[in-house]
Amino acid sequence: MRWLVPFHRLSSVHLGLGLRVARIVAWLGYLLVALAILMFVFVGLGVGSSRPGGFLAMPLRALSSFILFGWAMACLAIASLLAALVGIEENLRRASESR
Repeated sequence: MRWLVPFHRLSSVHLGLGLRVARIVAWLGYLLVALAILMFVFVGLGVGSSRPGGFLAMPLRALSSFILFGWAMACLAIASLLAALVGIEENLRRASESR
């Protein structure tokens, strides 16, 4: 079950909140990726296109799935940057304690 936690090998003494935020943002990114893939598949299958005006909304739904995928990648990039910041801080703390 430990593999479900993003950045599970990373720990911090001083930036614990930053690590928690990075994990939450990473999970949000994972959920957005799954939602974008589902939207793309449903648009490809034509789900909801039988309603009146549904055919006109297809390009908009396809575009929204790509935009959602972009937001997911942005969330994962921000989470990675936060985790890298926490990792750098933890490494510097350990190096200064060992002196």
